[in-house]
Amino acid sequence: MPAAILGRARSDAGVVQAPLACPACDAPMEGPVGGFRYECRRCGCFRSTLPVGTGDRRSDDERDEAAFAAGLAGTRPRNDRTVLDRLQRYVPAKNASILEVGCAYGAFLGAASSRGYIPFGIEPDEARAARAMHVVADAGTVWKGYFPEDVPAGRRFHAIVFNDVFEHLPDPLRAARALPGLLHEDGVVVVNLPDCRGIFFRVADVLRRIGLRGPHDRLWQIGFPSPHLSYFQPDALAKLLVRAGFRERERRSLRTLSVGELWPRLRYNNTMPIAALRMIWLAVVVVSPTFALLPADISLQIFDRHADDGASRVADDAS
Repeated sequence: MPAAILGRARSDAGVVQAPLACPACDAPMEGPVGGFRYECRRCGCFRSTLPVGTGDRRSDDERDEAAFAAGLAGTRPRNDRTVLDRLQRYVPAKNASILEVGCAYGAFLGAASSRGYIPFGIEPDEARAARAMHVVADAGTVWKGYFPEDVPAGRRFHAIVFNDVFEHLPDPLRAARALPGLLHEDGVVVVNLPDCRGIFFRVADVLRRIGLRGPHDRLWQIGFPSPHLSYFQPDALAKLLVRAGFRERERRSLRTLSVGELWPRLRYNNTMPIAALRMIWLAVVVVSPTFALLPADISLQIFDRHADDGASRVADDAS
């Protein structure tokens, strides 16, 4: 996940103001649950009042960047290939520019560049932005800063991609409404993010109800440099993007993780007691053979700016 939250909107205390209206449907949200979580009963999305990053000044050793990288080593490249395969159905790679919001170390941009896209990224963490710039080299550019305000004026892209980033935005509707002005007329938006209908979220919420908050708090990334500020399900995300002037073209699920990557990802949060991390790890390992039969935990959706012409949304299962 990205190390740093995108966008500077925050209260004077450094936290998101308690959300009163759902960003997807504008209905009043109920809460808080657990002191920070609000829910929209109409569309089923969640918001939190957890502290907004990035201000993380820990060293790489303290925030265990090696664990972060190891936890994404297998699943992320597979998902990147899937995202690019789907994107190419709408935006052929030749001479097409792509902006990744929260590009971290630049792995996705490197994969996009290898297919012929012109890669651009924006990343608020200085060290990660520098490493991403090294990845894209002369093929493109990475800006250190926040989305959307630090994207250089006048820039337009053929695709804007949010890989596990949209859930970290302090004001997702504001970010969505900035997208049309950053896209070419035929441009698309690609969003993949955790799905609150997924089995991990549902099980964690059940455990929270009986007093076991560890998995729930881990899913919201409490104690991380950039905790989750939203959880959407696909229909709610589609409503939000429609409010910003988009049309959904495709949705599907993505693979969440492999068991071999689970421990490094848990260890990235080294503020959590090791015993609690081991309990979470063991529980996931036990149920892992059933993953393919359970609701997916990551959704991928693609949107364009065109007026509705009756074209049907492409929807299929994850490979």
